[in-house]
Amino acid sequence: MRVGNTYSFAAAMEYRLNDRVDVFGEALYASASKPRVGGGDNNQAISNGAPAEQSVEDGMVGTFGVRCHLSAQVELSASLSCDNSNATLLRSGLQIRF
Repeated sequence: MRVGNTYSFAAAMEYRLNDRVDVFGEALYASASKPRVGGGDNNQAISNGAPAEQSVEDGMVGTFGVRCHLSAQVELSASLSCDNSNATLLRSGLQIRF
């Protein structure tokens, strides 16, 4: 089965609240591939726009997090990500600069 192109878009931001704390966020979108019919280079997507059997649906993910600068060498961070299939991911981080 031939499938069409997928498209992805992302936007991110980071904002320094003060000398010790940053907040950050990101939004991602990825389209599902659509099955194609016909032959040659003039393939057209199937008119009902249903995702290809082996592909996933359109995906959207949002992330929000905070970073704390404990010193010039040490940072702690935590973020929460959620997507349109109700999956949630909590991440934590520790960065030590030598």
